Amino acid sequence: MIYQHRNEYPVSVMCRFFQVARSGYYDFVHRMGRPEKDAALAGIIAEQRERSLCTYGYRRMWLVLKKQGIHRNPKTIYQIISGSQQRTQQLSAKNVDIHIGVSLIFHCLLILRE
Repeated sequence: MIYQHRNEYPVSVMCRFFQVARSGYYDFVHRMGRPEKDAALAGIIAEQRERSLCTYGYRRMWLVLKKQGIHRNPKTIYQIISGSQQRTQQLSAKNVDIHIGVSLIFHCLLILRE
């Protein structure tokens, strides 16, 4: 939201409104163009999780990958799995409703300001 309107309104005002640290916003902007470090591994894990009907935890997933010749730290596997679960939770209807509500409030405030 902030990134989309960065040319129309001051970033500092929008960050204050959405209660986002400016440093966090600029860190996000800086990381936008970079590919994910373990994107290929995340794809392999997603495929394997689908085969196992999402019953494999990070330890069993680590063993399966090790048997396939993919040697990574178990913590890396854990972070990828927990990150994919968090992304799934972020797409829940409640969060989408909140995002839409905040967007409407923000646009109404901008219209009133003009």
